Amino acid sequence: MFVVGKMKIIKTSSGFTLVEVMVVVAILSILTTVVAPSFSDFINRNSLASESNRLSSLLRFARSEAIQRQTPVIVCLGEKIPAKDTNTVSVRCLKTAGDDPSEPNFLIAGFHADNDRSAFNSSETLQALPPLSGNLDITLNDIIFSKDGSTRNTQAIELKDGSDKTTTITLNAAGLVIH
Repeated sequence: MFVVGKMKIIKTSSGFTLVEVMVVVAILSILTTVVAPSFSDFINRNSLASESNRLSSLLRFARSEAIQRQTPVIVCLGEKIPAKDTNTVSVRCLKTAGDDPSEPNFLIAGFHADNDRSAFNSSETLQALPPLSGNLDITLNDIIFSKDGSTRNTQAIELKDGSDKTTTITLNAAGLVIH
């Protein structure tokens, strides 16, 4: 404290001491250790929900196209096919449901002729979703929407992430998506 005339000037120190900084760093490291696993689970759940919504949208789109265009539409797992002598890439349904694709699975909606899976080709693709994000797996049999938007039977489509968390989308025989 300095005294100038009758006024007193008090000099205060500013800043933090080393002990205060060390306590804050310790608290932050403990919080990070506790929060990091929860944040990772949050990211995985969010990815699963996002992909589930994408698939539901594709199914609703395929059903509406079948009704609007009065032609059957198929939704299937597919793969990329590089076109010969060009830089274009097309997609096709896997030859059989058990095929192992050369590229990660795509989800495809396209026109379907005469209920013959092999009749579907890439020029008839309505929409192709890129492969599932992250480490998600999908269990999906071919879904064919008839002209009235119905399907042959009720189906359950299962999405599973790496930690075995699953979400199921149900498609009833009327073609309605229950998510």
